[in-house]
Amino acid sequence: ADGSGEPATVNGAQKEEVLAYRIRYVKSGAMRFLGHRDMISVINRAFVASSFPLAYTKGFHPSPRFSFGPPLPFGVIGESEFFDVAASCPVAPGLFSSINAFLPQGLSIVGAGETGPAGTSLNVLIEGGRYVFTPLFDCTREELARICDEAMNTPEITVATAPDTTDAGRQTVKNIRPLIRHCSVVENDSRWGIEAVLSLLPKATCRPSEFVAGVFPGRRFADVIVTRKECLKSEGDKLVPVVTVNKQPHPNSPVSQARPPSPTERGEEGHLPALSLR
Repeated sequence: ADGSGEPATVNGAQKEEVLAYRIRYVKSGAMRFLGHRDMISVINRAFVASSFPLAYTKGFHPSPRFSFGPPLPFGVIGESEFFDVAASCPVAPGLFSSINAFLPQGLSIVGAGETGPAGTSLNVLIEGGRYVFTPLFDCTREELARICDEAMNTPEITVATAPDTTDAGRQTVKNIRPLIRHCSVVENDSRWGIEAVLSLLPKATCRPSEFVAGVFPGRRFADVIVTRKECLKSEGDKLVPVVTVNKQPHPNSPVSQARPPSPTERGEEGHLPALSLR
């Protein structure tokens, strides 16, 4: 609308109104073994089945306008993941929760908020991830504390990277220590584990498999349960959790579903406060 009460037009044709929503979802159980592209396809079909008013790209092959944050590696649990979706009209809050009826167990939407027409891309916004690594092998709290202390007080942790398919399968060595922002012992589901904040910056990402190889030499990735607890963004000189909030709400939008603050945001004992980038 242009303020006159009439729909906005372009060259005499009614202009489509597009609203952007940021969705928070959980990926757990057997769904952690679902690849990223397959998951996108499942979510796409669930939105269509729920009669969500999707906005589509233009051109000969229009497709729903989804935008996902950094993919979860295969086998990693995600407790606070995000994607953006464009809608052709304001969406009632209940519609987001109804989409879960069309999603498989282990994949569910847990929050939604309107981002406005020009929200920051998730892949630009998200700079880090807070992970918990829970060993499936015997490892005492003291041993994990020693591992964390050594990791944070060494200038270099080198690991072999995955073979480069663009360079005749050449394998290189990578120093992941500058990409580890924090490392400490934490209790997770009655087991001791390591909580680590890893960089997700473009060309400066520490993969969970690389972290496991670096701090648990000789162990396989399958020997550890990995959970990405939160996605983090920079705010001033700190890293803070990404949340779904109602920024720049549409005047007719019924959505107001910001999630409650997490233990990290509340600063509860045993959880990380906002992390300094310096």
